[in-house]
Amino acid sequence: MKKKTIALTSLVLLLSLTFAACAPAAVEEPAEPVAEVEEAVAEVEEPATEVEEPAAEIEEPTTEDEKPVEEPAESAPAEEDPDSRMAFLSALEGRWIMTFPSQPGCTETMTFNSDMTFAIDGNEEHIEGMYGLDEEISESGRARFWMLFTSDNGGADCNGVARDDSGAGGELFIEFSGASELQFFMQPSGGEAQIIYTR
Repeated sequence: MKKKTIALTSLVLLLSLTFAACAPAAVEEPAEPVAEVEEAVAEVEEPATEVEEPAAEIEEPTTEDEKPVEEPAESAPAEEDPDSRMAFLSALEGRWIMTFPSQPGCTETMTFNSDMTFAIDGNEEHIEGMYGLDEEISESGRARFWMLFTSDNGGADCNGVARDDSGAGGELFIEFSGASELQFFMQPSGGEAQIIYTR
């Protein structure tokens, strides 16, 4: 266990990094290609009249194609997803703790509530926010997970950083290792856990 936790960092810091990476960049360059798109649209408008005639011939087979497409809807696996998702959320609820190897004696506690809210307490910092989970859980048991910090008292965390992270957040992937270990990953499969909490 100690070998795994040597490289661990703060969940707040990790999410702040993913939040910055996901932040939308300025979109000023696409302004020029708009003129090219308008010209392409103008060229397509003329031949559109020629396509109108064969469209009538294609309408008949489309009605036949629509009928068989409706039948497979019965075998949709969507009904199984809510069950695995609910089981995942149920296992997630409660209190999780992480001890910082670089800061002996300093622990970060994260509590997930059933109403999709959470609280993080570490050193002098107290954060509250909301979390969510994708509908699909991978076969390996890993799920896409997002968090949003709605409030932060600005106190110093276990890394000694004192700042207000309100409004920050991001997406990570979480997976359980047994019933007492919660692992956070940067990727949907493979890789090493960036953060590990236990209970």
